[in-house]
Amino acid sequence: MLMAELDPRALMAARNNASWCDLVCRAHRLTTQFQEACWVQGSATLPLYPNLITLDQEGSERQIGALDRLRASSLAEPWSVKDSFSSLPLSTRGFSLLFEAQWIWRPSAQGPGRTEPSRTQVLVVRSPDQLGAWETAWDGAPPQWASRRLFPDPLLASPDLLFLAVGEDREMEAGAIASRFDGAIGISNVFPEAVPEDLLEACLGHAERTWPGLPLVGYERGEDLARMERLGFERTGALRVWQTS
Repeated sequence: MLMAELDPRALMAARNNASWCDLVCRAHRLTTQFQEACWVQGSATLPLYPNLITLDQEGSERQIGALDRLRASSLAEPWSVKDSFSSLPLSTRGFSLLFEAQWIWRPSAQGPGRTEPSRTQVLVVRSPDQLGAWETAWDGAPPQWASRRLFPDPLLASPDLLFLAVGEDREMEAGAIASRFDGAIGISNVFPEAVPEDLLEACLGHAERTWPGLPLVGYERGEDLARMERLGFERTGALRVWQTS
């Protein structure tokens, strides 16, 4: 059976996402590797982060091989796989589907409608205390991983990351992460769940002005996807996230 032609914008989003996951995992001192057809992290399981992300639509044999090596390793279960192009038959290989989503893309801001600063003040997190407050606001409670935060302080040193928030240091109303990798700005970890669109757009606009000329990418589902579409994002392809069972 012939596969549908891959939208290059979905490939850009998948690679951006893998680079973001790679940076977070390395901040936790986990060993990662970009292989020809996938990204792999086989050291440990990290909440909310996969252990394998596929990077092309035609490398299924190499991707299945990497999966089999993870299954044969001492990696604690459950662990997860991001099938970036919904192309792997993982239901027959001992995996359960966690969710399906859509890669999304918005072109770089070209006119004054999105390049002019919003009236909403956007805070860029720069200190460890601010980062701790940001994670608490995002998670909705003190970080559930009590022994360590999900976003370690060394991430603040990366020139390719922005932890963005609307509000004060201790009263952050909304926020998101912007990550500049692979020719795009990845948008992730948006909060709160029902984020007001004007506050989210303020964060998006700040990222666009920080790194002008780059498109915005990410993935969403459900109402979060509908919100992003209202803000000018387009769907570029489906992905699936699987977990060992």
